[in-house]
Amino acid sequence: MSDYDSDILAWSERQSALLHRLADGERLNDTDLDWPNIAEEIAAVGRSERAALSSHIANVIEHLIKLETSPAVEPRAGWEPQPVPRRRDCPTMAARAAPCRGSAQTARTGTVDRHPVGHVQ
Repeated sequence: MSDYDSDILAWSERQSALLHRLADGERLNDTDLDWPNIAEEIAAVGRSERAALSSHIANVIEHLIKLETSPAVEPRAGWEPQPVPRRRDCPTMAARAAPCRGSAQTARTGTVDRHPVGHVQ
């Protein structure tokens, strides 16, 4: 059983140190690097970033729909400030999750931004 299976923190610290040494030009025994699990972890980070961006955009849209459809005065006042900072975060998150950039751009400049509350620059 490798550290990957028993202690992911120790595994990640060891693999990171080895990759840094390799990047610095040091010759390493290739068997020290756990390439299959390194590749899987890199892919998992990408999936996680994409899922976080998708969830963030869905949250912004949900709040904007509530603002658009609710006839209530309260709790409307509590909803209004929420989408603005969250929408501002979308481009930053999109830069980290490049495959979703189009989705974040739509949330920032598309029909969502044309909402009366959407006076964010």
